[in-house]
Amino acid sequence: MQGLVEFHTAKGRTIDYMQFTKILFNPFALWDFGKLDAVVRGNAQQCPRKLDTSFSTQVQSRSST
Repeated sequence: MQGLVEFHTAKGRTIDYMQFTKILFNPFALWDFGKLDAVVRGNAQQCPRKLDTSFSTQVQSRSST
């Protein structure tokens, strides 16, 4: 997922944007009727980014314990 999440209607029109971190730390906006469907449609229509296979040192040090 990209940093900016798009909300799309059933016909593919963009209706709203929200930062991905706001959705993670405050998911209550998704409780509105139809919002979760709009997020799924928006993510399905976004172009994928290049895959990043590197991990931060914090993640690497956690995996060894």
